[in-house]
Amino acid sequence: MARRNRHFGGLIGRPLVENTVEYLIVGGGGAGRGGGGGAGGLLAGTTKYSAPTFTVTVGAGGVGANGGDSSALGLTAIGGGVGGEAATDNAASGGSGGGGGHDLPDATIGEGTSGQGNQGGRSNKVGYGAGGGGGGAGGAGGDATTQALQIGQGGDGGDGVQNSITGSAVFYAGGGGGGCNTNSTAASGGGSGGAGGGGDGGLSDESGGSDGTDGLGGGGGGGDYEGDHLGGDGGSGVVILRYPSSTALSIPAGLTYTNDTTTVNGFTITTFTAGTGTVGVTAANTLPRTGRVTLLEHYQSKL
Repeated sequence: MARRNRHFGGLIGRPLVENTVEYLIVGGGGAGRGGGGGAGGLLAGTTKYSAPTFTVTVGAGGVGANGGDSSALGLTAIGGGVGGEAATDNAASGGSGGGGGHDLPDATIGEGTSGQGNQGGRSNKVGYGAGGGGGGAGGAGGDATTQALQIGQGGDGGDGVQNSITGSAVFYAGGGGGGCNTNSTAASGGGSGGAGGGGDGGLSDESGGSDGTDGLGGGGGGGDYEGDHLGGDGGSGVVILRYPSSTALSIPAGLTYTNDTTTVNGFTITTFTAGTGTVGVTAANTLPRTGRVTLLEHYQSKL
């Protein structure tokens, strides 16, 4: 039990400082089926963290399912929702929601998680059906429409959000485009993936959707009606931390990561791209102080 010092009024043994950490946490993207997959949820900001350890998990992209959750610093970005499948299954909710499956005019769309993403788009069943686009962190998925000759046009995936934590502006968490059921190989009926790694929807019943981009949390593009050309897989998520170079993290073998100590002067940028594990803060008390230094803290720092 920490004991009080009546002269200085503080607790001996308490943490002297807090670690100031900038973070970007993106969940894994949902897979496309008939509708586009929803992007992984996105959380970004700055927090103060004083615990000696924290757990990092990078969500995998969904394969015919929702994407996996990503987490760090006690925060969790929800994986994206899978797109709806043809005339049987509705889309799932997630960080961002999946688009409605084609040949279901009243298909249920996937909802996004507040503060992390947006809903998927609605399907269209007029002539050759088309699926709605998956939601993205920056906007909802587009609704499917109908072109000439009753050829369905899959909805575009919702755009992601641009973030510069790495020192470069990059879009993350775009939704997948909706697929199309037309039997005309000349038709361009698939929706485009949203900025931030969303996969494109299949152009016809002769093509499947493309995968979302790994490391960006993009949703997979939707495929065709019959299911012989499947929707794309979701892209894996990412956890990026930026913190003063005067601290160091102890990272276990179960996490795949890179460290960048040169792009932003005075800061280390650690990018986790796969795995899970407990990270230790091995130089926590060397970070700059986030408030006034008390007399007790001054004397403790000299011990």
